[in-house]
Amino acid sequence: MNWFSCAASSSERRVTAGLGWATSLIALQVLCVVAGATSSAFAAAAGERHNILLVVADDFSTDSLRLYNPLTNGVTFPPMPTVERLARSGVTFRHAYSYPTCSPTRCTILTGRYGFRTGIGYALASPTGPSLRTNEFTLPEALTAANTSLHHGMIGKWHLSFGNSDPNTIGGFTHFSGGILGELSAYNDWPTKVTNGVEVTSGWAPNPVPHRSYTNYATTDNLKDATNWISAQTTNSWFLWLAFNATHTPLHKPPNELHSYDYLSGADSDIGTNARTYYEAMAESLDTSVSNLLHFLGPQTNLTTIIFLGDNGTPRSVIQAPYTTNQGKGTLYEGGIRVPLIITGPKVAGPNRSSEAVVSTVDLYPTLLELAGVNLAATLPTNLVFDGQSLLPILTDTNYVPPERCILSENFSGTLKDSVAGRATRNRQFKLILFDNGVQEMYDLSADPYEHTNLLSGWLTSVQQTNYTALMRQLSAWQTASAPVVVNFARESDRFYVTSTHEADLRCWLWRNDRLDYPVWTVLTNVNTISLSSTHTRIIDTNPPDTHGFYRVSLRPVEASTNALQASQYED
Repeated sequence: MNWFSCAASSSERRVTAGLGWATSLIALQVLCVVAGATSSAFAAAAGERHNILLVVADDFSTDSLRLYNPLTNGVTFPPMPTVERLARSGVTFRHAYSYPTCSPTRCTILTGRYGFRTGIGYALASPTGPSLRTNEFTLPEALTAANTSLHHGMIGKWHLSFGNSDPNTIGGFTHFSGGILGELSAYNDWPTKVTNGVEVTSGWAPNPVPHRSYTNYATTDNLKDATNWISAQTTNSWFLWLAFNATHTPLHKPPNELHSYDYLSGADSDIGTNARTYYEAMAESLDTSVSNLLHFLGPQTNLTTIIFLGDNGTPRSVIQAPYTTNQGKGTLYEGGIRVPLIITGPKVAGPNRSSEAVVSTVDLYPTLLELAGVNLAATLPTNLVFDGQSLLPILTDTNYVPPERCILSENFSGTLKDSVAGRATRNRQFKLILFDNGVQEMYDLSADPYEHTNLLSGWLTSVQQTNYTALMRQLSAWQTASAPVVVNFARESDRFYVTSTHEADLRCWLWRNDRLDYPVWTVLTNVNTISLSSTHTRIIDTNPPDTHGFYRVSLRPVEASTNALQASQYED
């Protein structure tokens, strides 16, 4: 579908907003009128030219898009006509999953590997903690190794390590422009903007004390950098990762030309009272910026695969139904990890359709590579395990039925509470969450998509038991820890103890079940753990059953670093 044939309904203000180059844009709009008649010839002349644009919206999730949120009462939506048009010209993935916070989500895209393999399981906050490792085989490195013709660049938010040159030297991008850290102190007062390892400043900010900063409005600056970089590619094919900071805090009123919430005062008191409204204004400003970028591209849109993604759930302070404030960003519930994913472009067959496939952000790695023509088997190193499955068959074949699979999301860090940290997996119908305090929750997402009823609070049916066992086995398979060896066990008076092998930085869990014909085991919390040596530990059940019981031992990695923000900061 020609983008410009369905973009005419955009208001003049939204089409021209935020660029600051009215003359150039008008000229492009005139060109767009011709593009509908000449796009086929243009594509043919371009041969195999193909661009890829990945747009990442920060802290923007499914509750804020009519495409995903079926409710009509008690909810409000920001105007997002550009994203909605992308959906009409592409595939909307109804069950796409990320991690609960931004850093691990971005790492899955960049590496094609789950967090337990990369060591990134929460939002990075300290240079002394985990960060993107040099041994990862990143997307840009794979594109380069495969000798593709795509030039690659990243603009916007990095948040995978702390060095100014890291997006280039570790990430592998030939061009980077944006912010290294996860959050801006203000959208017009960046702590630091970096372009290819070099810090850039544009003036002085007065508060709290005068300091040199970068004062261009972030969303507009990202757009300008994107258009400048794309222009520099001339006739070359390109891949651009455009990671906006919007809609991440701090909440504020964007420039009026980017949104329709002109009546907002922008005062701190008003933001505190009407946080959701300011969040929506920021979302609309992002949508406007994407619209302006697509109009800048002109006929190149017909040669460009466009991917729109939210990186994690909506923050609790602004999340809305169908999710509760306990199910937002930073949690393993649907409101924290189910995100919008829309893909459109020349290789998409049967546009304006939805896919019910269960997919993960880790799948974007092989998808992007295959879109670029990379032979995965010949390019990816064999000493690394890659977790993603390419979405290309879903995009190119309207009749393709993806096989049954499970996907993983994780929440881990040395500073997370055990009641928040954990792992979640789901298949086509059921979802299992295993928190680090041993609490387990299971949901039938077909009947209960917003996780109101924990099936483990009652007796499981035979179908539910089969799925519980399968999901638990999958969680056990997704780890790097070795299985412990039970050395001995015994009951003494009112205690039962197990001695097993143990590895450094691993937590021993003692599970108990009173009957083997029922698959649900319980992680015991009333235990004493004694370290016998560097290799052996003893776990004691201080309240064993009077008659009989069955036990097993498992090992769980302990994240001893301080790489994440305190959990309470994402629980607000």
